[in-house]
Amino acid sequence: MDLAENFRIIGNHEESLTESEVASDKAVEAEYPYFQRLTLHYKGIAYIEMNSMTEAIEAADDLKQSIEEKLKRRRIIMDRSGWSIIGVAIIWAAVIFAASFVLKGTPYWGKMLPILGGGAAASIIVLGGTRRKRSEKS
Repeated sequence: MDLAENFRIIGNHEESLTESEVASDKAVEAEYPYFQRLTLHYKGIAYIEMNSMTEAIEAADDLKQSIEEKLKRRRIIMDRSGWSIIGVAIIWAAVIFAASFVLKGTPYWGKMLPILGGGAAASIIVLGGTRRKRSEKS
């Protein structure tokens, strides 16, 4: 990718486009959508600098479509995992309520609430972390 940008900077646009195409193929093969979008960005800039507006517009359209697909996938993941976090919070609230009801008046009541609260907080943090990792992959 850097090589394509360096060729573009020094004005060798044909080599920049060739390197962008090579980098794009590698990004597709390695399943790195970020680099796929970056190659489209560099191609668009090279076409603009070459006064090839039709090709620049095509690269911009491809980049726009790639970004829209990413946002659509991210929205689906966030919707699904957002409900998961709410569900986990409701379950833990019920567990804490039930445990406090059963243990109320016993010497264990004060000892169990911090443990249950810590478990609830930890599970929501872990669930949120897995959601973030999933959304970064797409």
